[in-house]
Amino acid sequence: MQSTVENPKVSVIVPCYNVGQYVERFMRCLKNQTMTDFETICIDDGSSDNTIDVLNEFKSGVKIIHTENHGVSEARNTGIRAARGEYLYFYDPDDELAPDALETAYNKAVETDSDAVQFDFQMVKGADETPLEGRNGNKDDGVYERDDILKVFMPRFIGYSAAEVQNYGRDNFFTDKDMCTVWRFLYRRSVITDNGICFSPAIHLGEDTLFNCWFLVYAKRICYIKKVLYTYYSKDGGALISSLGKIDTLLKNKVAAAEERGKIREKLLATKHIDIFNLYAGSLFLSAVELAVKSSSASIGPCVFLQYVRRNDVKNATAVIPLKGNAKIKVLLLLFKMRLHHLAYALICFANRLYIN
Repeated sequence: MQSTVENPKVSVIVPCYNVGQYVERFMRCLKNQTMTDFETICIDDGSSDNTIDVLNEFKSGVKIIHTENHGVSEARNTGIRAARGEYLYFYDPDDELAPDALETAYNKAVETDSDAVQFDFQMVKGADETPLEGRNGNKDDGVYERDDILKVFMPRFIGYSAAEVQNYGRDNFFTDKDMCTVWRFLYRRSVITDNGICFSPAIHLGEDTLFNCWFLVYAKRICYIKKVLYTYYSKDGGALISSLGKIDTLLKNKVAAAEERGKIREKLLATKHIDIFNLYAGSLFLSAVELAVKSSSASIGPCVFLQYVRRNDVKNATAVIPLKGNAKIKVLLLLFKMRLHHLAYALICFANRLYIN
């Protein structure tokens, strides 16, 4: 593990907020990497625990940047600005990286001249910590170029399509969707910096997804390898989920994500004459349902719900979604299409109180 490499092949960016208990483990993962010519950049995002103290124990091999607490997006953006590597890797400090992860991904990137390399992961969940296969998008390994990137990767990242809403509640609903986290990719730094790609500070849940979608807009070649190189430890959402549990905060996040998808759509329309609206129209509708469910006990719930469903993009999304699926979905879709939003909200709240999914 190095931070003083003159021309690092890879810059590993690690956002750190109150992760003192994990620092030793992720540092060990980096120290055990078979690649040696990479730099490690840890951004202490205003931690209030012992994160700084533990990081300082490794400061001889790490570049440590201290900032006020602005969230993971700003921390990663700080890391991007400080990075010098040919490629970037974003590492979450509470997970584990396989010893050959950086070398395997980098060598594949060089071999195929790819702007990014995506690899598989395993998930550890529950007290027994039994590894489970991660959600990898049900796609073939190999190299994808330009148009194929938009045909294969974009639908798996941008959201749920208009057609996919009919499968909501079925086992195959997630089949062709990727776990859209950035720790599954090694990225060519120049694609990010030359095109001004960054993490949106306004989005606190799903920021990885939109970052990846912007990258897909500009990438010329992406390589996917079916090899597990990362272990993701699934934990309770903690403070983030508690914060997003506040209905007004959740609304802001939903609106920011919808607007970011709109910007990506506009960019592709202008540069490639491709309209991706149908690829995420289902997500706009399902976000409205989620808002109704989570706001059902809040006094401002109806106002929040109506503010979202009256957005033009949400109304347009509802219009293009086929009236298919299970009975509950079809009833809600019909009410949305008829603009009977008050009735739809009342029905969702009633079903939620009866624990009807």
